This record gives sequence, C-alpha cells and structure tokens, in this order.
Amino acid sequence: MQGLHLRKYGAAATINFDLFEVDGVDFRVDAVHAAGDTVIMKDEGAEASTTNSFTDEGKGYSLVLTATEMQAARIVVYVVDLTATKVWLDRKIIIETYGNVSAEHEFDLDLATQPVNLTQMGGVVQSATDLKNFADAGYDPSVNKVEGVKLADVATTLTGHTVQTGDNFPRLGAPTGASVSADIAVVEGQTDDIGVEGAGLTAIPDSAGTTTLLGRIPAALFSGITSLAEWLGLIAGKQVGDATARTEIRATGAGSGTFDETTDSEEAIRDTAPLGTTMRGTDGVDTATMRGTDGVDTATMRGTDSAATETKQDIIDTNVDEIKLKTDNLPESIKKNAARADLPFLMVDDTDHVTPEVSLTVTGQRSLDGGAFSAVTGSITNIGSGIYSFDAAAADTNADMVIYRFSATGADDTFLSFKTVA
Repeated sequence: MQGLHLRKYGAAATINFDLFEVDGVDFRVDAVHAAGDTVIMKDEGAEASTTNSFTDEGKGYSLVLTATEMQAARIVVYVVDLTATKVWLDRKIIIETYGNVSAEHEFDLDLATQPVNLTQMGGVVQSATDLKNFADAGYDPSVNKVEGVKLADVATTLTGHTVQTGDNFPRLGAPTGASVSADIAVVEGQTDDIGVEGAGLTAIPDSAGTTTLLGRIPAALFSGITSLAEWLGLIAGKQVGDATARTEIRATGAGSGTFDETTDSEEAIRDTAPLGTTMRGTDGVDTATMRGTDGVDTATMRGTDSAATETKQDIIDTNVDEIKLKTDNLPESIKKNAARADLPFLMVDDTDHVTPEVSLTVTGQRSLDGGAFSAVTGSITNIGSGIYSFDAAAADTNADMVIYRFSATGADDTFLSFKTVA
C-alpha cells in the first residue's frame, strides 16, 4: 500500500495509486471511473468531487489534481466504488503540501538554494542590523559585533614569547640580510634588468642590449639575399619563382651559375629521376639510355655476368604475347545504359534440378542497383538444348549492378548478375 504523498502547494499534481479486488488479494486492473467515485477533502473541509476522473495506467491508476485543488496544507482523496456491487476496495490517498507559507511544510524542496532567515546564533538573538553588517563587512569589534560571541575590542600585548625554531625555521634558513623580506628585495634588484616587466623571459637582452633573435644575427650572413623565403621557394619547388632570388642564386660562388628551379629544384629532381621520363646519368647530362657498370652508355642492360640481356627481353615479350592470347577471348563487361545482345543462360528442370528444359516460354525480370524486380525490356530467344539467349535493351543495363531473373513453368529460376562499366 502506498503511504503519504508529498506534493508542492498550489501546483497541479499527478497522483499514482492502485486498487484491489474486493477480496483484497489481487490488483483490480480494469476499474472504470464513474461520477462521484473520487472525492477530495482539503484541510478537513467539505468534501467535493474531483475535477478529473482517474485514468487506467495498466496495473495501477493515476489522478490529476488541479492547481486549485492543491491549495491546502493537508489533502485527502477518497476513491470509492459507488455501484451496487463493488468491484474494488475503497481507497484513501493522503497528501501533504510543501513550498508555501500555507502549506503543511513551508520548506520548498524544489529550490537548489534555500533562503535562510537567521535570527539567532548559538541560541542568542541577533539584531538584523548586526547580522547584515557582519555578512557585508566582516567582524569589526567596534562596529559589527555578534551578540554572545563578542571578541575583545583591544588585544592584550603578547609577552613572554619565545623565539620559534620549529619546522619552518630550518626549512627557510636564517636570512642573509636583516630579514627574509630584505633578501627578497636584493634578489628583485638584481633581476630588474631581465626583459620587460610582465614579459617573463621573452625579451632578454644580450650584452649589447639587443632583445630579438634576428637582431643578434650578423648582417653579413644574409648578404646578397633580398628574401630568404624566395630563395627557399626556388630551391624546394619547381614552379616558376622570384626572378630576383634566381639572379642572386646564380651570382653565388664564381657568379656564373645557371640554376633553373623548373629543372634543378628538389621537386624537379624528384620528378625526373628515377620516376621521370628520362634518367640523369653520372655525368650530369639527361640521357635516354642507362649507364652500365663500366661507365659507358649502352642501349641494353647488362646482367651480373656481363652478358647482354636482349635474350631476357625476348622471353618477356613472348610471355606477354601468350598472356594476351589467353585474355583476348574473355567476355567483355556489360556497358551501363547500353544494349547488349546474346547473353546466354541455361534453364533446368524444377524436379531434378539438372535436366535442361527445352521449348519453354521464359519471362525475364531485372533488379537495378538493388531495387525491386520488374519486367525486362529486351527479348528472350530459345537457342535449343535448354539454352536461351537474352538481348538486353539499354534500359535493362542502366545501373552499376544488374541482376536478371529468368522464369518458366516447370523449370528452376535462373539468375545472372553483372557489374557494369562506363
């Protein structure tokens, strides 16, 4: 049985409850509300029918009380079967409200932060002014006192105190100067010239007062360079770069360089050898031949026994011709959205699933890219001996993946599937 229900004052609420059969053993799960079956009493006042009927929720029931019905400290709802022959035991539901001065419990359970009305501390009544001043400005013995816990307005002089040499003293150590604060002042005076105040160690000057890295690099290091970025761009990439930087690169050394970023940059060299159309020889000249181990350009490649390898090339050519001969007769793939004639297929008996079936009336269906099967547009011809031919129309191939299904009375269905090409 459910106990006390706790709900907020003046807020509509849903009350869940159960009903029992008249024998008091099993739940009554099919009770139907009739007028007058639910009655409400507020704060021991007059009883009245509830605004809403209860609702069957399965094994239990729910009743919605309106905001007006919830305006009471104590609420009792009676659920009574008024029929001549009762089908459920009468039920009483007790509700207590909270969150209002008129509620049974003024404390509001719905608030995350509760308002506090403090009138006493340690059982001593405090004035509102003292409490507010204490909260706003803290303790002040001459102004903001707390009754019952006053501290002396004037502190007595500390006498007879022994110099402490406990844990903190050995850890800090004796100051070099008059005090620890005096030592700190000395350190501060010795570090005032480290960078700009507030900049940390990001602007530490050298002996000449220079605070930036670039300012410390000798000017002669970049003599003859208008833009280091343009130089690096020419050296790295083969795109046409800055003309000034190219002239400056060519002027280095003896001053007769022929550097060209389109052929001499890192990217150009990568694309030329060994994956380019030509391979650079050891003499630095592009050549259509490959240099042998004897240093002489040759139209053939020598093996480890120094024998020419034309014979090996002949063997490779022969093998390629044999492979081509075997693959030239492989069936072509079906082209997408293009007619394709003479697709053969076999129809077999639906009893033994082996014997070819002749003289059938075969119908065809197609599934395009996994879609539903529908009738094909092309035609089906009986070749003989259980073999039939399908001439597919362009509409029958208009998909990346095509499945054909061929059916006839007395025969198993035959399926053909193709992945088309563009």
